[in-house]
Amino acid sequence: MVKRQVPSTVDLPTTLAQRVQHFRESLGITQSRLAELANLPIEQIQDIESGIELFLSPSVRQKLSRVLKIRAIVLKIVEKAPQLPPSSLSQEGRDHYIEEMLHYPHETYPCPECGAPLVVRLFHRRDLEDNPLVEVKANCSQCLFKI
Repeated sequence: MVKRQVPSTVDLPTTLAQRVQHFRESLGITQSRLAELANLPIEQIQDIESGIELFLSPSVRQKLSRVLKIRAIVLKIVEKAPQLPPSSLSQEGRDHYIEEMLHYPHETYPCPECGAPLVVRLFHRRDLEDNPLVEVKANCSQCLFKI
């Protein structure tokens, strides 16, 4: 009996972005198809594969690993919690930015750190009681600033 060899994690790409892309491409599916199968926004898949998202929530990790046909630990071991420099923006300032972005998501917002435009995304979700939720994510197009 011949056993199929399972590749060791040593042979795999060393970043989350590269790993997700590697397994997605090995299945021959596009980013949009992965998003559809995992029930995730395409923007989130793009953020993961471009290296913007370095850490996954357990539910996202499970969804991706199910679709990519791998164990969740294969992704978890290459995740990195973001080490962002301290921001000069106060919590009140962050809350103000978030409130503005919720109401006017298509406006251009300057990064409070460097002045470059922020990339703003809204995620529409539902809580456990099926109530609608809107989450704002914003990152600078030039520096490491994130909301």
